[in-house]
Amino acid sequence: MPALESLLTADVSNIVRLAIVLLAEKKLGQVSTWASYVNSLPLCEDMHNTIIWNKDELEMVQPSSVYRETFDQKVCIEKEFYVIKHALGHFPQIFGTCTLLDFIRISCMGNL
Repeated sequence: MPALESLLTADVSNIVRLAIVLLAEKKLGQVSTWASYVNSLPLCEDMHNTIIWNKDELEMVQPSSVYRETFDQKVCIEKEFYVIKHALGHFPQIFGTCTLLDFIRISCMGNL
């Protein structure tokens, strides 16, 4: 999508670009040519990924390196989201209202 590409900065990684594609394809649902692939991805809720743990769950591992790594990953994902959020907002017909939680979930689904 050239119009979206022109709004992304050069430092947007290929992984984030993949997340953008997954967001668009997921919104298309069964109409997407990638529907079979998107439907085969595990649901975020079915994954045991610390990125999606709530604050209380994360606090249970606070003394460990898992806590720090998860915190660092969450910060990284948030930064990536805020870099692309403005660009996604130009295409509500494609992405709808994409939130940080949507981006986190799609990142977990695609193992990004």
